[in-house]
Amino acid sequence: PNPVTEDFQFWVQSPNMITIHAEILTVSGKRLFMKTIGSVQGRMLITLPFRNVTCGMYFLMVKTGEGRILNTQKIIKN
Repeated sequence: PNPVTEDFQFWVQSPNMITIHAEILTVSGKRLFMKTIGSVQGRMLITLPFRNVTCGMYFLMVKTGEGRILNTQKIIKN
């Protein structure tokens, strides 16, 4: 859900086996959190903890293991 209160969940989908990195960034670009998800093939639900994150606006950046950006999404923490 977005806005998020405790945990943020999103789906990753890939027809090929890839490694995924999920980063949470502040508006100024500072990395708050990074999670490496092992090999993903098919569809997978990812959960990131937001319980201890201050209220505000953040960005989720999803990258491949090679650094290619797959998705960027705005997240609002209430």
